[in-house]
Amino acid sequence: MRLMQISPTWMLALVLLQVLASGVFYVARRTGAPYTVLLVLVGLLLVPALKLPPLAAAFGFIDDLRLTPDLLFLVFLPVLIFESGYHMDARKLRDNAWSIGVLSTVGLAVSTAIIAVGAHFALRLAGVEVPLIATLLFGAIISATDPVAVLALFKEVGAPRRLTMIFEGESLFNDGTAVALFLVLMSIATAGSVTTTRVVSGVVVLLSMVLVGAVFGLAIAGSFAAALRKTRNNAFVSATLLAVSAHVTFISVELIDGSSNGWLTIHASPIIATTVAALFLGNYARINLLPDAEEYVHRFIEHVAFIANSLVFLLAGLLFASLNVDYAGLALPMLLTVFVVAGARALSVYAVTVPLTRLGVEGGIPAAWSRLLAWGSLRGALAIVVVLLIPTDFAIPGWRLADSPRDLLIALTMSCILATLFIKAPLIRPLMRRHGLDGLEPLDAVHHADLSLYHLRGERDEIDRMAETDVMTAGQHAELLKRLDEAEAGVLARREELVRTHPDVDSRALELLSLKIAMTAAKTLYANHELTAGAHRDIVNRVAFRRHVVEEGASSEPILGRASYRHDPIHQLVNVAHRFVRAGRPPTPSLVDRFEKHRGKAVVSEQVIATLEAMQAEVTPPVFAPDQVDALVDRYREECDRHGHAMQALLAAHPDEVGVLTDELALRALHAAGRPARSFLSSIGAAESMILASIAAEDGTDTPPAKPSRWHRR
Repeated sequence: MRLMQISPTWMLALVLLQVLASGVFYVARRTGAPYTVLLVLVGLLLVPALKLPPLAAAFGFIDDLRLTPDLLFLVFLPVLIFESGYHMDARKLRDNAWSIGVLSTVGLAVSTAIIAVGAHFALRLAGVEVPLIATLLFGAIISATDPVAVLALFKEVGAPRRLTMIFEGESLFNDGTAVALFLVLMSIATAGSVTTTRVVSGVVVLLSMVLVGAVFGLAIAGSFAAALRKTRNNAFVSATLLAVSAHVTFISVELIDGSSNGWLTIHASPIIATTVAALFLGNYARINLLPDAEEYVHRFIEHVAFIANSLVFLLAGLLFASLNVDYAGLALPMLLTVFVVAGARALSVYAVTVPLTRLGVEGGIPAAWSRLLAWGSLRGALAIVVVLLIPTDFAIPGWRLADSPRDLLIALTMSCILATLFIKAPLIRPLMRRHGLDGLEPLDAVHHADLSLYHLRGERDEIDRMAETDVMTAGQHAELLKRLDEAEAGVLARREELVRTHPDVDSRALELLSLKIAMTAAKTLYANHELTAGAHRDIVNRVAFRRHVVEEGASSEPILGRASYRHDPIHQLVNVAHRFVRAGRPPTPSLVDRFEKHRGKAVVSEQVIATLEAMQAEVTPPVFAPDQVDALVDRYREECDRHGHAMQALLAAHPDEVGVLTDELALRALHAAGRPARSFLSSIGAAESMILASIAAEDGTDTPPAKPSRWHRR
């Protein structure tokens, strides 16, 4: 690829377009319109607007910024892929592996084939003769889905979690397969003829791109995971490492792809590599980050992806409006192609979902979900990226049209993108409402209702305290209480209806709350250096697994115990790799890890018990049913006792080593408890002696104990 020509006006145009995108985002939030739709619309209108004399003189330089293949492929695409993979739950991905896998491979192949044949005859019907290889290329380009607008709506209205996962998972994985298929078809088209040898070779190259890309992605992600373990305390360094990991992976594999040593040519997909790397880092490496660093990294990645996505859609509108293509002459072919693509998507979805449902695979896919999958599969950033990868001098033997193959494919692609954005996207919300998919799942709805009641009743107590101090008048007090009563009555009515139709959902919602408390407690212990990385990973994974179980259905198994516990696929892969390195021997946990796991689970259980009991006592009447709270607290007490006994057994077996460790962990707990004071004492060099003196006082000794040695590695 040629290098981008960057000038001062190019950079200024980039900045101004981002400012414009921010304004569009503000308007979208205020009006409820799909953000990506507005971006493309603004881009389309911007080109004729910039030709007006007053605007041309001031802002004509915006034309310097073009949506070029290198800008899209090397700058924007890695960010967009990485952001999707980083936030995807590998355990939920595994639970829907068949649905997502078949949609992103078989569905993609079916869609490409139908579009190729359908568009070939539809264009002929419109008087446009194009070779089948051209429509095959178009099918590969346009079959990749980009549900950005759909997922934003899902997040807003609370669509079913599994449906959201299928949408996002299909989009993530068919990106790589679609681009790989496109590149294989490009090589066949460039060769000028289709033979059995070329087809077989193309299939081999396609499989190689997927498999080798995945291997390279894992290898690069593993090196970044090792670096993140060393920088877990520094949010800025961690964010930088994760930000560059997307481009390092993508560009490295892009450079490797096609390399040869004379007898072996390497074929690897940079998109697949980046997808796999993002999944690995998001599900495995991010656990190493401290809570503050993790939150910062999460926001940072989202923000960078927002900028990239905004510019892609805005520049897409600019591109379509500025192409030198005879749109009037291609109006009928473009319209017919839009219908072909829409029909092909519906057929490819039902070709997958109907057999899965009939066979009962993963519980099947409801008919309403299939309709939404068929309708909501918008086209966007990736299709733009892929079609712009076509060289300007690309030629197909037997081509007779005035427009070049590249211009025709761009026109057809952009017409389908605009149709999905301006017709399909606005109708997604009504379609969801019609099928009852525009609300929170019962578990989430009850959980939100519980928290609402807790805060509303807490607000009542605060208002009463304010009235007692004459901060408000009696009339204001009465009016506020009236509004609170109305709000509480509405929440209670909705909650009671949900519990009536879903009898076990209230107890599951309570356990879901307890697991969120447990997760916060575990991360706090890790931040205080009271847990090793291994112990922290074990507890976090068990809490995450338990949350997954609760979301799927109720269970009375031990909350942090071993019953039915399964690692997510990424951790299973890492464990297999560790066993391979150790010649099949499972890793032996160190004494430190064993003790801190038990201590951490005991402390986490105690924290959950204390928080639940405090929430029950803080507001009147209590939010949660007392019998349910008592039953859940008893389960956490059993956990606490079980791990307490295990700690005692380790102490009895290793009194010296564990004794030193308990002293050190107590010191660290005191450090965490007195963090504000410790910051001041550290500034005058007195923190350590003051804390050690407090330990001595609690122990009843006259002199502080010796500072515990840091014999264990963290």
